[in-house]
Amino acid sequence: MPTRDLATLWATLALGLTTVLGCLQSVVWNGAEAPLLARAVASALDPALLAGAPASSAAAPSASYFSYGRLAIASYGLLWLVGGALKEQLPPRSLWLASASLSVATTGDLLAYWLSESIGPGLRRLGFWFMELPALCALVVCLSGAGLLAYRRGRPGSAWTLALPASLLGVAALQYLPHGILLGSSLAALAASCQPSRPRGIAPA
Repeated sequence: MPTRDLATLWATLALGLTTVLGCLQSVVWNGAEAPLLARAVASALDPALLAGAPASSAAAPSASYFSYGRLAIASYGLLWLVGGALKEQLPPRSLWLASASLSVATTGDLLAYWLSESIGPGLRRLGFWFMELPALCALVVCLSGAGLLAYRRGRPGSAWTLALPASLLGVAALQYLPHGILLGSSLAALAASCQPSRPRGIAPA
């Protein structure tokens, strides 16, 4: 399968997985205040979540918070695969910054969901607030900036401009971080994988 087709497949999987996990985590975190879409997904996949107290008001998150949260690492893995397949769309400086940001975010996610349950809330705070969230913000700003530059220069990769606005919409739709930003990043990755690989105005030989 061509690399671009693989990128499209991986981005599609990332978008679907992140949407489902984001809906479940939104219900775990927000309880009855979760968005309608999130409650509908939870009702179909894990109705017991709808009867639980919101983790946002609990002294310690529930087991579901960690069990579903840990699966987010698969979304990161898929985004790494997409990024490797589409790396030619980003200039070297943007590629370096995006890779560094994604590395920090992935590490923060591991700390927050995989280790903090046994070590304590301090590690969860460090992993999320001081690593994952700022790194994801840096990632989508970097990708949108690179996409805007590509658009102005008529080069492939302009679809990455969607990363920031799509992430804002993702956060608004799910009412949960970091999955809302991951959703927006996945959507931008899918759009970028579907873009023609030739600069505008250049016809095939």
